Formats: sequence, C-alpha cells, structure tokens
Amino acid sequence: MKSLRLQRGKERWLVRYDEKNRSVTVEGPAPLSGQIHDWLSTPKHVVDRESGGMILVKPVESWTYLTDAVDVDLYKSLGVGLQRDEADSSS
Repeated sequence: MKSLRLQRGKERWLVRYDEKNRSVTVEGPAPLSGQIHDWLSTPKHVVDRESGGMILVKPVESWTYLTDAVDVDLYKSLGVGLQRDEADSSS
C-alpha cells in the first residue's frame, strides 16, 4: 500500500493506493474527500505517447500516473496540493 498526503489550506487528506487492485481510499474532511476519490477514479483524457492521440486513463491505473495527476491536475481542478515532504511509498 502506498500513500500520499494532500493539503488545501489547513485541511489535509490521506490517499491510500492499493496497487494490486488499482484503487484508492481517501481519508479526511468531507465533502472534498469524496470529490478527491471521484476525481482519482474517473478517466481523464491524456496524450498517448506512442500514437500521439488522446486516450482515456484513470489516474489510479498506475502509481506514477496517480502522483503526476495529483501533482498537476488535481491542484488545478480542486485546489488540493501534494505535501511533498509527506509522500510515502511504504509497502
């Protein structure tokens, strides 16, 4: 299990990522915890590096995509940022 800590102002959330099942659990203040979960579980359009075309991919498809999506897109969408010093990749 891997985890990320997110923050917006003084509010904080813990995102736990299950690599085997490619799923996330978000712990923290509602209603934004539900919005973060839905955002991470909903397919997004991204550029396919091989074909150059647009494809749909869920942020939870891989740890790398999840962390990239959180670092850039989640901040733009919900104003929630990654606590870089708190990122944890414990198993």
